[in-house]
Amino acid sequence: MFKMIFIVIILVILNKIAGNEILETRIDEDDLMEFYRFKRSTPTFYRSGKALAADVSSTLDKLLDKHRYNKEMRPPGINFDLEPIKVTMNLAIRSMGPVDETKGVFSLDCYFRQSWADKRLRFNTSGVSELVLNWQFLTKIWKPDTTFLNGQKSYLHKITVPNRFLRISPQGRISYSQRLTIWARCPMYLGKFPFDFQSCPLSLGSYSYTGSDVLYAWDNEPISIDSRELAQYDIIDWQYGVHNTLTNRKLSSGFRNDSVAYLNFDLERQAGFFLLGIYFPLTLAVMCSWVSFWIVKTDVPSRVALGVMTILSVTKIGFGGKAKPQVGYATALDVYIFICFFFTFAALTEFAIINFISIYFKRLRQWEEDNPEKAKARVEKLEIMKSNLNSKPKETKEFTGIDREVPKDRKIFETSTNTSNNPFEDDLDENYTEDLADKISVAKAEDEITTEACDITTDRDVTFETDENIQEVETENRFVVNIYTRIREWRPSYKNKFKATWDILLSYYRDKYIYIYPVEGDLLYDETQYVVDRIDELSRILFPFAFVATGFIYYIVYIYL
Repeated sequence: MFKMIFIVIILVILNKIAGNEILETRIDEDDLMEFYRFKRSTPTFYRSGKALAADVSSTLDKLLDKHRYNKEMRPPGINFDLEPIKVTMNLAIRSMGPVDETKGVFSLDCYFRQSWADKRLRFNTSGVSELVLNWQFLTKIWKPDTTFLNGQKSYLHKITVPNRFLRISPQGRISYSQRLTIWARCPMYLGKFPFDFQSCPLSLGSYSYTGSDVLYAWDNEPISIDSRELAQYDIIDWQYGVHNTLTNRKLSSGFRNDSVAYLNFDLERQAGFFLLGIYFPLTLAVMCSWVSFWIVKTDVPSRVALGVMTILSVTKIGFGGKAKPQVGYATALDVYIFICFFFTFAALTEFAIINFISIYFKRLRQWEEDNPEKAKARVEKLEIMKSNLNSKPKETKEFTGIDREVPKDRKIFETSTNTSNNPFEDDLDENYTEDLADKISVAKAEDEITTEACDITTDRDVTFETDENIQEVETENRFVVNIYTRIREWRPSYKNKFKATWDILLSYYRDKYIYIYPVEGDLLYDETQYVVDRIDELSRILFPFAFVATGFIYYIVYIYL
């Protein structure tokens, strides 16, 4: 009984509470509707979207009326005069790269923004703070014909629609933005590749307007970059500015005075790829070539195979890679490749030298055992030559001139009958043969004096002191004799000097050859194996030290200088 009474009381209380909430909700809804009725009844500047669109359309019709606005004419100055219009620019770079050393270009993906004032497009439409227009309206207004002066293959993004937009403020300020991918020329000097720094410029200017019509200027924040890291470069800095001077672009009256905005990117190459992919393998190949110094000299196939393998490895890694820039001068990478190639080839040449020394003296001793008499004669001949070199040289006579008078008692030609079949012999008269003999005697005297002055003994195949030789010259035909005579007349002042110099060089080589020619008693002859082992031991120290020193100088020159 009490339970039933308690439940009824609870239900009555809950019903009362729910009724009050519903009543309050109805009161709130009634107040809100009354507020809206009051708002619509009071004057306000609020308009519907349809009315606003009609006002914007009407404004554009008035602004772009062809009788009022001429898009072919640039906007006037600030005071509607002929002052040049100022175009402000900035770049928002989304990504930069790649940088192509082969073609000398670099690329960047950016938003290129321009802003200028066109007083003819000022408006005062109520409720409109800015006109946001479609890219198609660009064909109805004037815009600067800005071009990238050093650009190549730049293009506008058109997926899914042309990436452009246009904004016009009530004061006639126009903001024009477009998304571009720009390829621009970047002159590069790759002498320090891959430890080089590059400065890539980007130049902007008007294609048809000069500096008296359009002036360019950078915004307060001319450039913003999402990331400074490229695939192979780091952007360490950039410079910007504007040149309002004469350029190399010509008019009929001379050079143009243009306004050119420039932007220079300072790039530092990341050398990690080249250090891991080229420098480290080349250095390892050079170090592998040093292993041959610890291989016994009798194991010829192993040392030759190792030397040839290291040379081919350096050739393949250094000259066969596609990462090298194709330029007409040596880069730092080329220099290092040549250094590695030289050391690997020198290691192979070292083995060839010691192997030649071992085999040569082995065969020399065998020849001496088989031919003792010839070996003894060889030693005696070398001793005589060495003693002659150590003896006092002969006194030389001073060359004072040549007596061209021929002794009268000298028999030049004998009169004889022509017994030969030479048809030209009859043409050689007595006066001609006497003149020829005189010239031959003079030439012979010059030879004797020059030979005596230079202390050089020569074996001549032909002498001119016997009647038989003179008779032989006499029987030559006239044509050959004339040529020979002219050569002999020209010869004395040049041939003797050249011959003397040549014989001196041969004598110097002969002297050195005698001293280095080994015989019994010399270290190289008696201890050939010891000398060969010492050469290998010296190479184990000299080659690494020379390579490290060369590499140290290389990095100092190409990185810090």
